[in-house]
Amino acid sequence: MFIETVGYQSRSKIRAGIFSISKYPTHVHPNALEILCVLEGNVRISDTMLKQRLSEGDLYFFSMRNAHQISSAGDKNLLLYLQLDLNYYKRYFKDIDKAYFVCDSFIRKNQMSNKLNYMRFLLARIYFAYNDESTSDSTLEDMGKELLSFLLAHFQFYTYKIEKGRSIKAVQPSDIRPNDPYFLRIYRIIDYIFDHCTEKLKLEDIAAQEYLSVSYLSRYIKKACGLSFTELLSMARCEEAQRLLGASRDTVDQIASLVGFANRKHLSSQFRKWFGITPTEYRRRLEDQYNRPNQIFFLPYEEEAAERILRKYLI
Repeated sequence: MFIETVGYQSRSKIRAGIFSISKYPTHVHPNALEILCVLEGNVRISDTMLKQRLSEGDLYFFSMRNAHQISSAGDKNLLLYLQLDLNYYKRYFKDIDKAYFVCDSFIRKNQMSNKLNYMRFLLARIYFAYNDESTSDSTLEDMGKELLSFLLAHFQFYTYKIEKGRSIKAVQPSDIRPNDPYFLRIYRIIDYIFDHCTEKLKLEDIAAQEYLSVSYLSRYIKKACGLSFTELLSMARCEEAQRLLGASRDTVDQIASLVGFANRKHLSSQFRKWFGITPTEYRRRLEDQYNRPNQIFFLPYEEEAAERILRKYLI
């Protein structure tokens, strides 16, 4: 159950709903970008190595293929979710399946209120349209395109921030220049690192590809995304190892080789750096989650109360 493929009822490849959760164990959606909007209460999310507490009004984006978990952080919560198959929307947005969206409303909700308000409006509108049997697939698809256009314009830029105790967060950079080719260049480089992380990737190779000196590229990566090339490569390999630990029966030694580490010891030290535990401990925790009966614990909620909150977003 680690891999959870989303079933779409509409040809628009959109799914929307409301739920209240005690705990939703670690899982991966291989065919869905998942957007979460907290309508009421507080929840904790774990997204690969990122961990965050979300409160009322916060948004969060879970990328396709990223392992994530959701759990309650209080007595009650109410969540809106929206899932879209980005592979389907590649017909309108080139490489949208590789897009990585970040919303750091949990840090600066007041400073980004206009963007958040419009995102909540779009999500609420899609929810009601999705649950209205009279809505055509083409209408719903157009709404999905509008939502993705807004995401690409306002939420696709990010940097990493390492805090005390090695806690890491993905946040939006304060200086966003979406039309600057030099600004966009760093995301092309990051995508390349993640796409080729299991290979024998060297900074020299990327520098030659980008027609830059190795020293300049090293400083450029660190300044733009908050991590060094070595740290980015290690993170990418550990994320791939995380997926394999949950989705395959390969041994830790085999996974270390598959993701590009020299040996099990190297994987274990790097995995602990990003996740706080060893690969063996991580797999054991996953097995413990899914060996329990009724692993997913939903809580009761009032649909009318939830929809009253959503209707406020439409104003």
